[in-house]
Amino acid sequence: MQGAKIVDEGFDPINNVTFRDEFKRDLTYVNIPVMLKYYPIGGFFLEGGPQAGFLLSAKSKNESTETDAAGNLTRSSTETDVKDFYKSVDFAFNLGLGYDFTQNWFAGARYSIGLSNIDDLGGQYGIYEVDRKNRVLSFSVGYKF
Repeated sequence: MQGAKIVDEGFDPINNVTFRDEFKRDLTYVNIPVMLKYYPIGGFFLEGGPQAGFLLSAKSKNESTETDAAGNLTRSSTETDVKDFYKSVDFAFNLGLGYDFTQNWFAGARYSIGLSNIDDLGGQYGIYEVDRKNRVLSFSVGYKF
């Protein structure tokens, strides 16, 4: 699961309402990393390598609330499939570090740096050009058998 969340809050003086808009994108990928691991000292390791990701689904969830001067609250919520707005393949480069506690137990952290623009609308939104890239920080605890 990858994605983003944007919150916009403020006051609209034209309509005399306080508003809060929350926009959330949930992107589900199958990521296939190819990692090289190096052990510089004892159980500590460094790793790095490329990754290909394949988009399975993309959902947009938008929630809005407005409160008028009388205190009346209005809420709205929508969920939309936006998979057609994203490229089906994503490329990234991963960097990580970790520690092998025993021969079987380990813990690690990895940062995935998106290399490709995942936007599939030509990158144009009016006067703004959008370059969307995935960036993911992940933590792991595992058992090797």
